[in-house]
Amino acid sequence: PTDNGDFLYCFRLFCRWIAKSVPQMIKMGRPDAAYAVAIEACRHIPLFLQREELQEYFTAYRFRISAMIKDSFAALVTAVTAWNNEEKRQYVCEFITDQSKLYGDFRGMQQKLLRMIPQEKFEGKPVYVFRQMSEDEVRQKHLEARRIEEEERRRIAVEREAHSIIPLNGIYERLIFDRRNLDADCSSIAQNMDMEIPIIKGYVLLGNYHEAILRFLQLTKSMCRHFISDEHWCYFDDLYSPEYVIDELTEYFNNLIAQGKMPKAEIEFLVRGWQEIRETECCQDYCIPNKHIVCSKQ
Repeated sequence: PTDNGDFLYCFRLFCRWIAKSVPQMIKMGRPDAAYAVAIEACRHIPLFLQREELQEYFTAYRFRISAMIKDSFAALVTAVTAWNNEEKRQYVCEFITDQSKLYGDFRGMQQKLLRMIPQEKFEGKPVYVFRQMSEDEVRQKHLEARRIEEEERRRIAVEREAHSIIPLNGIYERLIFDRRNLDADCSSIAQNMDMEIPIIKGYVLLGNYHEAILRFLQLTKSMCRHFISDEHWCYFDDLYSPEYVIDELTEYFNNLIAQGKMPKAEIEFLVRGWQEIRETECCQDYCIPNKHIVCSKQ
């Protein structure tokens, strides 16, 4: 404080914690918070009274300071009683006994404080306290929930991969869907995928339908997988280029089925594989790919 008025303002602010805040917290069902405020106030009073530059104010307002000391410890006893916390009551008894020795300069203060000690043991459990979490605690809770959710997602992915009929293609994963290929509309990824179209169609021309279907499913699966893991939705607005490559191949295989050129066993393999594509998060939540394999069995 710079002057007498400033000192009284600061002093009244300190007293308000005891006179107003502690009763309000008890009324709000937070005796634990009231206890925390009261005991910290009591703990800091001796430090406050040791301030050399404030001694003239302490002399001038000795009666008010004496009342503040008494009210602070009374608030502490009220708070711990409202909390009905036996462990804290025992601590308060020891605390008041030790702290009372610091007020020998205040006539009769030590005896007044000792008489405040709650001697009777509290019965029952402490009052139940519902405490709202702080912003940091809420943030940590959300982070923990996200971590658990991510671990569960990875566990499910590993379990699903173990039963998958579409093994991941290492070349597709490393060369086509590398995060370094991400750009506007995922165009670079689409261009690399597009180079696989003639290869897949070439296997069909050679009569190797199984390899053609497998590569088609692997390409689609990798696209769906990385759409989620690499957040492809951040790189396009309306045009997701890789989907158009898959749509072209989907139409190609649908035409083969319609024309009756594909063996029945390979059609069954394609349908089972495509069902696995339909169950991906990408397809379920984002409807990508939009076009699907159509078969008379479906």
